Amino acid sequence: MKNKIIFLSVVLAINLNAISLDSIVNNAASSLFNQLDKQFNGLLKEGANIADQCYSTSDLKFSSNLDLCSLAGELDKLNLNVCSLVGGSKSKNIGITGAKSLCNSKVREFSDYASKQAGDFAEWVLLDKEEGEEATDTLPNGQKPKEYFKNWDVSSVLKSDKSMVSSYLKDGNMKAVGIIMEYAKSNGANTDLSKIKVEDIKAPANLESYNKGITESVKTFKNAIKEASANQVSNAIKTLLSQTDQNSLAKKANEHVNKAKSNFDVAKQIEISNALAISNHREIAIPTDEYVQTMRKDLRPLLVSQIRKQQAIETAIIADIEEKYARKYEVAKILADKEVVMALQFDEASAKAEIEKIANSASSK
Repeated sequence: MKNKIIFLSVVLAINLNAISLDSIVNNAASSLFNQLDKQFNGLLKEGANIADQCYSTSDLKFSSNLDLCSLAGELDKLNLNVCSLVGGSKSKNIGITGAKSLCNSKVREFSDYASKQAGDFAEWVLLDKEEGEEATDTLPNGQKPKEYFKNWDVSSVLKSDKSMVSSYLKDGNMKAVGIIMEYAKSNGANTDLSKIKVEDIKAPANLESYNKGITESVKTFKNAIKEASANQVSNAIKTLLSQTDQNSLAKKANEHVNKAKSNFDVAKQIEISNALAISNHREIAIPTDEYVQTMRKDLRPLLVSQIRKQQAIETAIIADIEEKYARKYEVAKILADKEVVMALQFDEASAKAEIEKIANSASSK
């Protein structure tokens, strides 16, 4: 076991670029890597970081063509499949995933605050799409985000002079326009803006409903965070690999860690939604040039300045959260590598001898 730990430390050091660039040590590490690779039938030459390979391989991509509820079902299968490999798993309680919680919140009415997370998720899921790729997720109201955004072109809003939305926009009441925009995403909302009435914009029915909206939103985020755990990914892969053929270790780990990335994305997007909601930075509800052009010329530069400030604030908030979850996922990938290496069978005596040989050679220089 000690030998295995020594070997693992060397491989992880290589994977993390932790080995000094000093030529002697670099050559020694390279020699060790090549020698060990022979013992593992070329597995290591496929790349020390298995998850990086997986994420760039098109046939292993997981979430790009799934909407929220399909994703939730697939993530549940992922957890169940892993747990089914453990003895006595039939009695094991599988917790609801963050994705499933979000899916459940899609059917909530606007008056229930928990409905907000599902609407925002469909909007920000574009962060995890390739350039030019459209989101397949739908808002709780049944629209794709692209349809929803088009509906809020200023010309569409002002089409009906007597509509509530049009009146608020003309009066410059941005908070009222903003809350109507939130309503228009929700389940059962009227997507014809001219027909939205004041009575549609409802608060929680009572204090119990108010508190329930908070607790349900916290539970959804809590479930998502739990699933976006590097240790959870590592433990699941460890269980999976214990029942996997030696020749399929890397492939199985690749598949699992790539699917698990969706859990990190769900947690990230929920946190972005929460952070933006409390930032109180949206001074302009429809921050477009079409809106700017409806104002007096002397006010237009100020409005453009406000819009750019809004963009700067949102960029800073989102980038910070993106970086946080990127780090979390990198740790998960490293732990996935560790589990593959730990599951490999190799000649400990030969590995130890090779390590000592290289160490002695380096120290004698």
